Amino acid sequence: MHQDVAIDTQPLLNFRLQTTSARDRRNAPTAAWPIRAARRAARALKRQTPVLIALLAVGLLLGVGYFMLAQAPLATALGSGASFGLAAGGLLALARELGRNAIGLSSFGGKNKYPILGAAPDLSAQTLRDLAPDQRTPLGCLLHQPAAGFATAFRDLEKTLSNKQLVAFVGPAPEEGATTAALAVAVTAAQQGRRVIAVDCDLGRRSLTRAIEADPERGVADAVAAPESWRDFLTQEAESGLDVLPAGRTRNVWRSPFDGPGFETLMDKLREDYDLIVLDCPPTLNADGAIVARSADRCVIVTTWDETPIGALNDALRALGRSGPEHTSVFVNRVPSRYALARS
Repeated sequence: MHQDVAIDTQPLLNFRLQTTSARDRRNAPTAAWPIRAARRAARALKRQTPVLIALLAVGLLLGVGYFMLAQAPLATALGSGASFGLAAGGLLALARELGRNAIGLSSFGGKNKYPILGAAPDLSAQTLRDLAPDQRTPLGCLLHQPAAGFATAFRDLEKTLSNKQLVAFVGPAPEEGATTAALAVAVTAAQQGRRVIAVDCDLGRRSLTRAIEADPERGVADAVAAPESWRDFLTQEAESGLDVLPAGRTRNVWRSPFDGPGFETLMDKLREDYDLIVLDCPPTLNADGAIVARSADRCVIVTTWDETPIGALNDALRALGRSGPEHTSVFVNRVPSRYALARS
């Protein structure tokens, strides 16, 4: 069983979530509640699919055993086994869903023990449809719909982090949105006239590098090996002009480039040239994730609404080993449109 991590509970910016008014919901182009319920059910089914498959397989094996031992008709035996497996899997999946303890509404407010830095709304299909076909990405929304709630959330986040020079974004697990948050904050800061560089430290997934549609042979690992020549490995995001130190295609899988003096030297070099250095880290499940994130002035743990288990967040906080909102904070992605972020 996961144990809670005791950290400073002082609210950072007194963020809270409130349900939007009925008028706002009528005026906003959001999906009707049956569609939202169906989407939530689909997410639950996706989470519990391995359980259903496993118990279905067990049921089929029991059906084969029944066929062999009792000489029952094969179709009857397999049908009975499959029915048993699906029923047992459905009940277990339902119990697991009801017992989930994920990031949600109770995570916000001054009484919770997690320092919530802010939250970003779910990027709705309607918002994406309002963009040109080649701009229907989080970055496209940020650049071409600055008044949207999605872009506003990251402007607020960038402003909150403006007093730090080296900021790391990390998720408890893959697909939490850490790369999107890192790129959004970097681009937003560059739009404010700050000198900014984004560094892709996830050498395995290369999410930030792929997000800017780059595929260089060499990148951050080579810059760590030769800090004096770090400019040779730079690239730029085409539309915003953001400087990016990408993850190259080549990598020595036997040794991490981030646990030696070269990485610290590289960060010192970048501090001389940039007002803000944004690190896109591997998940804390990966040892490199914690190593890189601990080197930053401020670490932002990126979580997903109704997806990230509280236990996984606790594990991430333990892996980082840094307490207090001045060092480590939580940002929540994909908050449903029926909630609005407000300041108390």
